[in-house]
Amino acid sequence: MRWGGDETVSGQNNVLFIENSSSRIQEIKEAGQLLGQAKIHFAGSGPDALDMLASMPDIPLFIVHNPPELNAFDVTKSLSLLFPESSVTILADHELTPAQDDSDAGNIPLLPIPRTATEYALLVRQGIHAHRNTIHIARKLKSVTEEKTGIQEATRSIMKSYQDLSSLVHCGQKVQETMDLVECSRIITDALKTLGLNGTIVLEDDEGSIKEIRRISENPGTHFTVTDTNAKIYFAGPKYAGYIDAHPADGDRFDVDRLSDPLHLIRNQLMAFLDRYSRIEEKEQLLEGYKAILNKLEDIIKNADFSKKTQKVRKELESDTESIFNILDRMREKVSEDVVPWVDEVELSLQFADRVSQQINSLASILRELLGTINPSLECDLDEEKNESSQSVLREPAEQKSVDDLLESLGM
Repeated sequence: MRWGGDETVSGQNNVLFIENSSSRIQEIKEAGQLLGQAKIHFAGSGPDALDMLASMPDIPLFIVHNPPELNAFDVTKSLSLLFPESSVTILADHELTPAQDDSDAGNIPLLPIPRTATEYALLVRQGIHAHRNTIHIARKLKSVTEEKTGIQEATRSIMKSYQDLSSLVHCGQKVQETMDLVECSRIITDALKTLGLNGTIVLEDDEGSIKEIRRISENPGTHFTVTDTNAKIYFAGPKYAGYIDAHPADGDRFDVDRLSDPLHLIRNQLMAFLDRYSRIEEKEQLLEGYKAILNKLEDIIKNADFSKKTQKVRKELESDTESIFNILDRMREKVSEDVVPWVDEVELSLQFADRVSQQINSLASILRELLGTINPSLECDLDEEKNESSQSVLREPAEQKSVDDLLESLGM
């Protein structure tokens, strides 16, 4: 039962007297007639008052102290423990002992026993009024306490949300800085721990499972599933597909209202990383393919030994061409006039050797540049080889004297 705002409502003006004196009980009953709507109940002892207080635990209680018949202080202590919402007033006409005055009475009002019905009526009315004020103050205090508790809870919630957001921002920064899949998984599981969750990231490698997860992930109604104890959120990228399985570390229920948005943010961070990681893998594979092709081409060029072969062929062509031209010049001196046109025609035909030599030089230069592009570390060696080739063109052939001796022996 609780006191309301209307004092005339039935049941709100109940009081209880613990009294065993029949004369005083009669005076109190007469006071009840003077009070009108106030209803006074009687009990001869503390145990007798238990049943009545069980049905009305928050009514004003008056205990008449008549030692040695009734020890009001012991009864008050017992009943206050059982019915803390009731208010007790002790009525006594004798001097209290020091122990009672200092310890047992405490904050309980101690008044003299009234002598008339009118005094009892005034006592009851004041007791009811004081009891209502006490309840009103208690309700105000409870309301303030609840409001304070609510503000504290809201503050803690805001601080927790701020910490969660800070942790997620830090997680996103670290995820974007790494290029290692294992490190990314560790960063995300650590972020989940700051949210109070134990999490596992699962990447599927079976084609059938990947296809099914892609279907689940693309559906807003199925990509995030929650039970009492855990949550599972699915993701799918260009190459990878899987899910994050998370459950509260303390074993409590999964708080969807607080954790839904952070889990979706972590999912997006992971998907962004996997997209970037997939592109890096593709570029690395392409680079490895290019590197293999270049290595193979380098081996072919180096093993074919184009440079030395072209130098040898060019030198032979130059030597042979020079010797033939010398022979033709001497033939013009020895043959008749009608043969000279033929000699000129032969000389003209042999000029193709110079063009072949030039083309071989061009081809060798192209091959050197190609090999230098494939492997820049060979560039110095190739430059030296090119210089030697250029100098050999200007060098006098070593076999020229032998050719001259042969022509002289033939009388040319």
